[in-house]
Amino acid sequence: MEINGHDISLLFDLNTPPTSFFNTEIENIPEYGSIIYTVWNRQNEFIYVGIGGVNNGVSLKNRNPRSRINQHASGRRSGDQFCVYVQDFFVVPEIVESGNYIAERGLLDRLTKEYIHKNLSYRFIVFQDEDSIQVVRGLESVIRSGVNGFGIPFLNGIE
Repeated sequence: MEINGHDISLLFDLNTPPTSFFNTEIENIPEYGSIIYTVWNRQNEFIYVGIGGVNNGVSLKNRNPRSRINQHASGRRSGDQFCVYVQDFFVVPEIVESGNYIAERGLLDRLTKEYIHKNLSYRFIVFQDEDSIQVVRGLESVIRSGVNGFGIPFLNGIE
């Protein structure tokens, strides 16, 4: 499967187990470059596409593709749209259904982290070229609009 001349099949290879966000050992992700990743639930449904290591003006060797995955795995909503989506679409509905919520500082972030760790995994590709920022931004834009056989990502797709 190719987009813009780049093989993206690893992002959608259902025969290869994705990496759980519970696995905080991220040595499988290279130390530098730009990353594009797809997020999957336990039913192997495509729910999100994202990018990392995309700070403009940062040299290739200083782009950190691991930081975005770590940020998502933390469950903290501050500055992380993925965690906001997870909370809005999965965590809050579980709380409402249970009818059991007592406000507590940091509780929603902890519940979001638990949900992410128990239910979500990712597949990724890292690009380590000077133009990697443009590459992953272009791929993300196309994938958010839908990929044959997988449709648009549930949380951040564009129809």
